[in-house]
Amino acid sequence: MGSLRLLLALAVVVLHCGVHRVLTGGALSVQIFYMISGFLITHVLLSKPVYQSYGTFLKSRWVRIYPIYAVVALASWLSIHVLTSTGMPGWDALPLQAKLMLVLANLFILGQDWVMFFTADERGLVFTSNFWQSSPKLYTFLLVQQAWSLGVELSFYLIAPFIVRRKLWVLGLLVASLGLRVVLLKLVVGWSDPWTYRFFPTELALFLLGSAAWHWLLPLWRRLSERRGKVALAMATAVLLVACAGFGSVVWPDWTKGPLLIALATLTLPAAFLFSSGHAWDRELGELSYPLYLCHTLVIFWASRNLPEGWVHQPAGPCLRAGGEFGPGCHAAPLGPAAHRSLPSKAQA
Repeated sequence: MGSLRLLLALAVVVLHCGVHRVLTGGALSVQIFYMISGFLITHVLLSKPVYQSYGTFLKSRWVRIYPIYAVVALASWLSIHVLTSTGMPGWDALPLQAKLMLVLANLFILGQDWVMFFTADERGLVFTSNFWQSSPKLYTFLLVQQAWSLGVELSFYLIAPFIVRRKLWVLGLLVASLGLRVVLLKLVVGWSDPWTYRFFPTELALFLLGSAAWHWLLPLWRRLSERRGKVALAMATAVLLVACAGFGSVVWPDWTKGPLLIALATLTLPAAFLFSSGHAWDRELGELSYPLYLCHTLVIFWASRNLPEGWVHQPAGPCLRAGGEFGPGCHAAPLGPAAHRSLPSKAQA
């Protein structure tokens, strides 16, 4: 699934460069990443005896994620404080609780997604249902703003060993997560960011769709490949890649095509996994996706400071504030109200 992961990472990069309606966009890319994570974590936990130990499993995930994050976060902090005259405006005025939350989130990743649900006032941390309209916007103090999705991933890692080994748990929690999404949509709040794709209890459905694909669909694809050879696997993988690559050019409304892509991914992820397992080049491409996803906003930041004016398009939003400071768009940005209708019941990207 390396090619798919790289394609999804590129979709986020392209969006943060200010180019919209290309590939799968940022939000849907993040959600398909969740599905891939659910599939692969289920495979690791059920196929590799070394990960029967909860501590060993968590350590392996931490070692895979944290070193690259730490390097990018440190480089971002140095860039903000060395290359800009203002550093992080507003930091000194934040209450102690907000500073503590942000320091811990920046240091350990876990909880960065929850920053999107808070603002601050004289009382301290305050819950907000719409962080875009909050003041101060606490997410602007995250050093690697797109790493909020890693906070969601880590939340899944913490509970995955207790869930994915049991098919009934996978099915039951999948239904519960989708049910909660329906409830939030009925209450209207579920149509707006951050509830659309940053709220872990509802995004859990994406991870569990990947896990369900491993449990129920992977054996079917194995049997099909034994009878038909690699051709069926290659065709299914190609269909998924083409669907992701051409998603932005399809004229259907997002609330229609988003769930269809989620369904297609659920059906074909096992085939892409089996196909890529026989190709080292595909796995190597996949290894590029994580560092690309983490460091691309830092690269944009440096490019905006050092290349001639007009060479770097600063997205409206933006991913970088005027003057080169990190700003509100440095995460998988929403695609607008219509895009918030796109997942198994609604969960776009």
